[in-house]
Amino acid sequence: MQKVIFNTTAFGEQYYFVAGSSNVNTIILVHGFAEDYNIFTETAIALSKKFNVININLPGSGNTQIIEVNPTLAYFANYILAITQNENLVNKFVLAGHSMGGYITLEFAKKHANLLCGISLINSSIFADTANKKETRLKALALIANDGKEHFFRALLKNAYSVEFYNINPTIIEKHLQMAMQISNESISKYYHAMLLREDSASTLENNTTPFQIIIGQQDAIVPLETSLKMCAIANTSFVHILPNCGHSSFYEQANLLQNKLLEFSSFCFTK
Repeated sequence: MQKVIFNTTAFGEQYYFVAGSSNVNTIILVHGFAEDYNIFTETAIALSKKFNVININLPGSGNTQIIEVNPTLAYFANYILAITQNENLVNKFVLAGHSMGGYITLEFAKKHANLLCGISLINSSIFADTANKKETRLKALALIANDGKEHFFRALLKNAYSVEFYNINPTIIEKHLQMAMQISNESISKYYHAMLLREDSASTLENNTTPFQIIIGQQDAIVPLETSLKMCAIANTSFVHILPNCGHSSFYEQANLLQNKLLEFSSFCFTK
């Protein structure tokens, strides 16, 4: 994969990765919170055998900064737009986001649906935070401010995997922890406040004819199965995939199955 470094007034110096065999059909991958581009490296390589792939690293992750004082999800959606302009994309593309990356994907779809031929949410949700979820996020920020960053991420990652996968894959869990620990306290706070302010996105799907894919972890403790199933009937054209023996981190827990479902969905979108 080729690393592309670019610098803009709005985002400062950032980078992303490109790979692929097609200049026409493009899939853009957007990682989530406590992650960076690394979670989608293998996925991008697999998808690039058939399509052009852009593997994004969000500002604030992967040893980068968020220069905006109070970024919203729209700020990160505009970052995606800036990358598409830097790549001179002229055809519609598939946008796939994991968890927080899914929230950003939906925000992008609100403003730029005309640029998309497919929307994929991976272990993510169209719904805004509940009051309890908002309270939990605020408590987490207080913990991090009191030197509890590692404790916070260890607890978060325990919920981000199925019990079985977590117990038998300590090397992967530690790798993910070190990835998360690179994110500064300032960036963590900015991510969380952006998520706290996000609105319900159900109307985005109801009013959008773009094909919609939802990839669900059967044992996801962060976006539970019952919550995910409520989204399935909202979109005009929906592809629903429930991954067995999988928690919130399908990119590691069910890597091959995730790649296959993204390939199937994207193939449909580009031939629709």
